[in-house]
Amino acid sequence: MLLDNSRKVNRSFALIMSMIFATTYSIPISAQIPVPTKSESQKTENSVTKKPQPVEAFSGQLAMFVEHKNGLPHVSFSPDGKQILTASATVRLWDIKGNLLVEFPVAKPGELPTLFSSVSFSPDGKKILTASKDGARLWDIKGNLLVKFHKDKDQGKIRGAKFSPNGRQVLIITSTKLYLWDIKGNLLAEFQGNRYNRFLITQNVIFSPSGNQILTVTYNGIARLWDSKGNILTEFQGHKDLVRRAIFSPDGKQIITTSIDKTARLWDLKGNTIAEFKGHKDHVDSVIFSPDGRQIVTASLDKTGRIWDTKGNSLAVFGLDEYTDKSSILTAREFSPDGKQILTSSGDGRVQIWDTKGNLLVDLRGHKRIFQAIFSPDGRQVITSGRKDKIVRLWDISAARTAQSKQKTARETLEAGVAQRNAQIAIFRGHKDPVTHGYFSPDGKQILTVSDDKVQWWDIKGNLITKWEHKEELRRAKFSPDGSRIITDSYNKNIRLWDTKGNLLKNFELKAIRGKSGNVGISFSPDGRYILPSDTGYPARLWDTQGNLVTEFRVPNEPIGDKRLLIVESSVFSPDGKQILTGSWDGKIRLWNIQGNLLQEFQAHERHSRVVFSPDGRQILSTGSGDETARLWDLKGNLLQTFSGHKDTIIKAIFSPDGRQILTSSLNHKVRLWDTKGNLLTKFRGHENYVTATFSPDGRHIIITSTKDSYNDGTARVYDTKGNILAVFRGHKGHIKSAVFSPDGSKILTTSQDGTARLWDFSVARAAQDQTLREKAFKNKAQLVELAEKKKSH
Repeated sequence: MLLDNSRKVNRSFALIMSMIFATTYSIPISAQIPVPTKSESQKTENSVTKKPQPVEAFSGQLAMFVEHKNGLPHVSFSPDGKQILTASATVRLWDIKGNLLVEFPVAKPGELPTLFSSVSFSPDGKKILTASKDGARLWDIKGNLLVKFHKDKDQGKIRGAKFSPNGRQVLIITSTKLYLWDIKGNLLAEFQGNRYNRFLITQNVIFSPSGNQILTVTYNGIARLWDSKGNILTEFQGHKDLVRRAIFSPDGKQIITTSIDKTARLWDLKGNTIAEFKGHKDHVDSVIFSPDGRQIVTASLDKTGRIWDTKGNSLAVFGLDEYTDKSSILTAREFSPDGKQILTSSGDGRVQIWDTKGNLLVDLRGHKRIFQAIFSPDGRQVITSGRKDKIVRLWDISAARTAQSKQKTARETLEAGVAQRNAQIAIFRGHKDPVTHGYFSPDGKQILTVSDDKVQWWDIKGNLITKWEHKEELRRAKFSPDGSRIITDSYNKNIRLWDTKGNLLKNFELKAIRGKSGNVGISFSPDGRYILPSDTGYPARLWDTQGNLVTEFRVPNEPIGDKRLLIVESSVFSPDGKQILTGSWDGKIRLWNIQGNLLQEFQAHERHSRVVFSPDGRQILSTGSGDETARLWDLKGNLLQTFSGHKDTIIKAIFSPDGRQILTSSLNHKVRLWDTKGNLLTKFRGHENYVTATFSPDGRHIIITSTKDSYNDGTARVYDTKGNILAVFRGHKGHIKSAVFSPDGSKILTTSQDGTARLWDFSVARAAQDQTLREKAFKNKAQLVELAEKKKSH
């Protein structure tokens, strides 16, 4: 009976393969140790409301404060670290076990609650200062109101309030002015602003350590130093763009500012520049000093943090390249009190703790987006609050670090097993930045890997042959058809030609109307004699490999004025190298000969046409922004077929090697296979976030990657053209950026945000996984048979 059933399993194997494969290697790794579920977790009783309070849900979490439902939850530790303040539409005082001690009577019965913009303890821990749009108030820790600070109805919306370092004064920040009060409610000074000089946000208005000076950053990006009487002492000028943040050094003798100009600057109090901090690739958004004032940490929209000395020397670079997508940025929060650790948060809701060499120590997960993150006074705990979940969490750093160390060991063990099962051949290391692209040489015997900072050349066993570094960010690289030369392009649109020893042969000076740099690309002609940059400019240009400009592709009767709509979105050689195809911002496709003569022009899409030739050069496949279609044309501009069905912009459309099928992928992470008559053949499922897809050289297999799957890592999956999964490749610690087949289709090269590339043997992996699937299928079927037999016996 079991034998008969096993035959049925064999016959249905192809049908069930893709259904059960996900369970074969479904070993999720999270940032948490096993803990009770929410319904089973330990609880303490709230001492005021008598409600059970969840204590632990994530590794290292001590308490979770879930009472705030409205507004953003502001948090503050008491100076002795034994109590915690939270405020949103209510103000509450808690012990560190999560028990509610006091709820402040901020609204009278029947009044609508107001949302608080700040809450803090006085330096001695005996008073509490709150700020909301309708006023700032001083309380004792029992919830008794001591002082309400009020000037006049024209004082503007209150954005925050701060104690002076000695606790004797209070600074009230409004949308147009600053007010300095003593704690008895007497107004001491008024800092006058105006509609063109509005104060930014609370954290950009701070006291000096002595309390005698105040530092502000305004909406128009100007940093100013004031005395406590409201007089401007210094205006800090020198940045090339708006200032974002400004803070004092711990001794109060220096000030550091960050700017949209991608730099930070260290100043003396008279406004003289002491040092300039260069290296970030985007706006520098946050900055912190170490407690001893000897180190500075900056964080940027480029998703990296940098550690510096006070002379502007970069000591370490750290960041989110292994974990995050483009939407996540890094924010520097603060140093630990002993100066040995750095607290940051990222846009995906995580909080990180790093050492001063840039090594990640702890990764705290639980929020969807972070609002605040603060060390406790002794540096042993961290409190966080979430923007979306409105939850405040208290973490034990040591416990979280221990749990995550165990996880790391478990994951490394898992990866070793995955590598063995997936027939991993080699790992290519040495890049500091994410490896964005990987390429096989035409003969498949060598590999090229590309990151922002360098290109590395390897043999297929993982041995480094040579490397060359770039001062500007690299985008991609390509081999010449004979494999003897390499061409690279960068985000600043420099294109360079190299030999395989890393010697620069030629630098191409591109002079054209520039558009956005998102679609910069390059290609060799099929005979290797010419280079065609797809540089998102106008006109498109053809060069020989000696660096000579051969042809400019100019539209006849081009407009005299604005030519932006003529900017080339993509350009490609025909398979025989005799023609060039361009797609432009105006949505038109243009066919040229290599002498620059326009042969054909037609409107393909409303805007932003991207184009490819069919393998035989007789047809054209195009996509356009926003219309959610791909379109097939003949060389005369006749529309042959429209491929519709995607519910978002199609970002890529390619032909199969034989030209009989078309593969499309869209912004909503869908990949579809069509025949050239417009019939949908296959929908590929299982991926999340941005995906890439490409054919194997024989067109029988398709490899699809995604930046994230249900395990929070990137994967590469190989399918047949019917949508059956043949192999899954896991092992990278970050999202996969690219995946390609070797020229003979036997190997697969993946690159990742974790700074590595990996080479896999496809045939071995497929055979091993087929065997695993069969064993799984037989086991499942045997269990069903056994259950059926037991049922009959009853």
